[in-house]
Amino acid sequence: FLLFKDFRISSLLINKLSKASFTCFCVHLIILEKFEIQKAVQASTFYMIGHMSIVCLATYAVSYLAYKIWNIISSPILLRLENIFVKINLDFLINEE
Repeated sequence: FLLFKDFRISSLLINKLSKASFTCFCVHLIILEKFEIQKAVQASTFYMIGHMSIVCLATYAVSYLAYKIWNIISSPILLRLENIFVKINLDFLINEE
């Protein structure tokens, strides 16, 4: 999660949306339990495709909202921790030949 926090790609949209992908991975099973997927599978193809699209968008929207809330709460804490702890330099672990 924190590994990709400062990862930069030239597209602003991709940068904004990609930040919530780990949150989506973490909460998707909880969210999917709330939707009646079995009924959609047994219905018509168009209904299933529409249901699947809505579920995907809703899952990502909830995940993005959860990410934003987490970010608002954790950012001040992480900034304080960065100031308290000395950053460790691990360059010596790289084997230079």
